[in-house]
Amino acid sequence: WLVFVDDAGVGTALVEQLRSQGELVVAVKSGDAFSQTANNSYAIDPRKAADYDALIGALITSGRRPRRIAHLWSLGARPPASSKAAAFADAQDRGFYSVLRLAQALGRQFGTEPLDIAIVGDGLHAVERGDVVSPEKSPVLGLALVVAQEYPHISCGSIDVAVRAGDRRAAAEG
Repeated sequence: WLVFVDDAGVGTALVEQLRSQGELVVAVKSGDAFSQTANNSYAIDPRKAADYDALIGALITSGRRPRRIAHLWSLGARPPASSKAAAFADAQDRGFYSVLRLAQALGRQFGTEPLDIAIVGDGLHAVERGDVVSPEKSPVLGLALVVAQEYPHISCGSIDVAVRAGDRRAAAEG
């Protein structure tokens, strides 16, 4: 597993759950530059395509080719930005462009081995009456369709979860 860990805590709970089941999990957090922070943990700058290439290269070199990827960077609210435009740009960097850069890095380095990507976010769909959709996150949904067309060996879909305070572990286990 390769899990892009969110700021809301769901990704951390998911990593713990998968590891408790004996799964090999590599966690990726948002940072300022590519670095290996622990044996199975990395940080990358979501805005730098080279960081995604470095991450995938490091995983391949170390024999930890993921078969499943959970991308949770479209989950939870980020700290308030200086403007709506800045908030939108941040959502694109962590959502749309992050998934795009990841898919491109996989396409360049991974070959045609089957792979599943789950884009996990909140506010992606209006599931029930009264649900609030986050328009700044919605562009990532298009990639769930396009990635599989561009890279037929990659299955890609989206999962919309509701995260409330104190509900993080339940969301990861559900």
